[in-house]
Amino acid sequence: MQAITFRAAAAALGVCLLVPAVRPAAQNHRYLEAAEDAARWVRAAGVRTEAGLTWPADPADPKSVGTTLYSGSPGVVLFMLELHHATKDPAYLADARAGADELVARLA
Repeated sequence: MQAITFRAAAAALGVCLLVPAVRPAAQNHRYLEAAEDAARWVRAAGVRTEAGLTWPADPADPKSVGTTLYSGSPGVVLFMLELHHATKDPAYLADARAGADELVARLA
């Protein structure tokens, strides 16, 4: 998994949450479990800031924080919002809000 950035993994799993529920419930449950596993991994790389929360593109390099949707914190914020929508777990919404607060603080 090290060859794939955690942003790409989170984005791929986030897409699973956006796909309409056309699969049997048991299969959807597996996707949700995979998304929650990815969220635990992404959350472990989170960096608290004065303004909120951000995530580096490379967990081993805290300076790799970005603001693009594909490889930056906005993608993680979107992933956390979708995961909150799917699970109703307030912790995912709190992470999304903290990430959004950090992004807003970076605006000129």
